[in-house]
Amino acid sequence: MPRFRYSSILPAGLQTVYDFHSDTNNLALAQPWWAPVSKIIQDGPHQVGSKIEIHTGGPVKQRWLVRITEMVPPAKDAQKAWTIDEAEEGPFPVWKHQHLFETEKSGTKLSDCIQFQPPLGWFGWLLLPGIYLTFYLMFRARHQRTYSHFSSS
Repeated sequence: MPRFRYSSILPAGLQTVYDFHSDTNNLALAQPWWAPVSKIIQDGPHQVGSKIEIHTGGPVKQRWLVRITEMVPPAKDAQKAWTIDEAEEGPFPVWKHQHLFETEKSGTKLSDCIQFQPPLGWFGWLLLPGIYLTFYLMFRARHQRTYSHFSSS
């Protein structure tokens, strides 16, 4: 199964970055202008089992339904934490997204680690270079916007 990973260092502590990502409303702040979030519906508190419906706008409108399958919040003196969401509905037949937070000297290393299956059967495998490019542009923009949020706070 294909994998993608994008990491950056954010100028904030582990708990602060984890809390920011645990608030689904912040997804709209992190999304790039070319794929804005138009609607988010969450079925309750952000916890294991929660379902989140995400609608994006822009040139390609999408609807995702993801479920939080794992949450390991920062414990006292912890060096890392993570959250995993998996798509139940969306453009990819398989989508598992780990948000990994690790303490670094200069802040918190955020890594988006994705396992996925391309859409459209065998034809989707031919599209992998374009899928990887889209992921790179999307997560680079998200990380830059999140960095800007913390550096201006």
